[in-house]
Amino acid sequence: MKQVLLLDPSPIFRDFVKDKLASVKISVDFVQGRRDQFSKVLSILPDLIIIDVEQDFSSVVEFLEKKRQNPNTVSLPVIVVGPSVESVKVINLIRLGVLKYFARPFMMDLFIKTLSVFLTTSIEMDTTPCIIEAHKNKNIIVVEIAQGLNLDKIALLKFHIADLIVNHGISTPKILVIMSQLNLGFVDGIALEKFFDSIIYAPRVTKKEVKVLTTDPFVKPFIEGHSEYAGIQVEDNIISLLNSFVESAVSHSLSELIEIKLLHVDKNTQPCSSDLIFNFEIEKRKQEITQ
Repeated sequence: MKQVLLLDPSPIFRDFVKDKLASVKISVDFVQGRRDQFSKVLSILPDLIIIDVEQDFSSVVEFLEKKRQNPNTVSLPVIVVGPSVESVKVINLIRLGVLKYFARPFMMDLFIKTLSVFLTTSIEMDTTPCIIEAHKNKNIIVVEIAQGLNLDKIALLKFHIADLIVNHGISTPKILVIMSQLNLGFVDGIALEKFFDSIIYAPRVTKKEVKVLTTDPFVKPFIEGHSEYAGIQVEDNIISLLNSFVESAVSHSLSELIEIKLLHVDKNTQPCSSDLIFNFEIEKRKQEITQ
């Protein structure tokens, strides 16, 4: 079995890569902290090393120099994911043996395609147009989805919600799901199941604290027809949902209670947020704007 080693990955990036590569039977291991990185590389001699760096490149340079000097590791391919930096830093990394540098936010489909090349394994990406945004507003996690259901973005959403809950120390998460510009039917059933599973299986989430705002006629009967989603409330009126979250909601303006970004998406809207950006969406958006 082929092996990929992640060095200092963020939790969301780590879990997404592990799940994605597990689907094509590629083993993924990871190391946090610089102390054990090189010994781990020597012990498994992975087919690919992916380094996730925040700001400090000194430890990355030190690791790469040590790797280049060892005959057992010098030929191992390396990809680095990091912040947008001046070209001289990237050139220096390439001189030390880095084959590809991805600056955040990067095109996730190009990243996966690069993994396919280095691992000589076909790894498919879902190309369904989709916008997903998840953010914390007051004590509510708002998940907004528009245009379609993309399985890769839904997979990343699962880890993003968990990250928001853990990092903000939310003991009893309240989740407001806003679904817009969707035209769903029975063919979308599996993707819709994965979407709601990504939400209810996040840590500390109870189904009675998940509320869905949508005008799509398929969603409510879909939820009611699945016993595992019992307790999730579906409405087409935001006041009703906010009142179910907080008794005083009606006495405040909506802008004070919640930030809603995707209900009115136009051509100039960013196609998606965070690190999960897909190149095919960017190209499609450029074509729409120039038409």
